[in-house]
Amino acid sequence: GDLPRWSPDGNTLYFLSSRDSHRCIYAQRLDPSTKAPVGEVIDIAHFHSARHAWPTFMDHGAIGVALARDRLVYSQADFTGNIWLTRINLEDFR
Repeated sequence: GDLPRWSPDGNTLYFLSSRDSHRCIYAQRLDPSTKAPVGEVIDIAHFHSARHAWPTFMDHGAIGVALARDRLVYSQADFTGNIWLTRINLEDFR
């Protein structure tokens, strides 16, 4: 995974992964004494919509994942677009 971050107690590792074909946030619990993985990877946050997906061209450093005792904070872009439709009378341009 990308951008690994330790939990404040050091017993969970949070990271980005494209394991489901989208860049999402996951966590892996760790054994407190050995720091070996314990159990399955945990889904934390999924970003599967085109509006909220992290594009593959985006620099990983620009994503900015941070952890506190009771919070996981990340930057998130909001991609939107508009399609405008109008009718033009071509006679007006002659």
